[in-house]
Amino acid sequence: MLARVHASDLSILARGGRRRDLAFSETVIDDCAHLLPNFNDRLEAVRESLLAALISRPDSPGLIHRDFSADQVLIGSGCPCLIDSDRSATSDRDSDIGSFLARLDEEVLDGTTAPDAAARAGDTLQHARRLRQRGRLKG
Repeated sequence: MLARVHASDLSILARGGRRRDLAFSETVIDDCAHLLPNFNDRLEAVRESLLAALISRPDSPGLIHRDFSADQVLIGSGCPCLIDSDRSATSDRDSDIGSFLARLDEEVLDGTTAPDAAARAGDTLQHARRLRQRGRLKG
């Protein structure tokens, strides 16, 4: 279902894209450094790794949900339906996957999702992403 959203051709729309993603990442890391000064060395390593990763990967612009998680999917009459699209935007499609994986980590930390279940869900989503990139999975 998320693949269908991502398959939408909205390249003509204005979007924030990589520049916005980089700026947002910088802000988050700066905020963390302010709150956790003892972790500055680690945060700088994360900043460098994130910057390298964002620059090196191909941009994949399109429609994104921006708040995707399992509780955003309803099943009715055998058909899944994606809800809560009020935060939808155009940006890099991989940001939906990243936010989903981050939410899984949060659910493991707060005890609402078992670590093995989160790992399986994350692996499945990333596997589907790789298949789609290779043209083996259609929206």
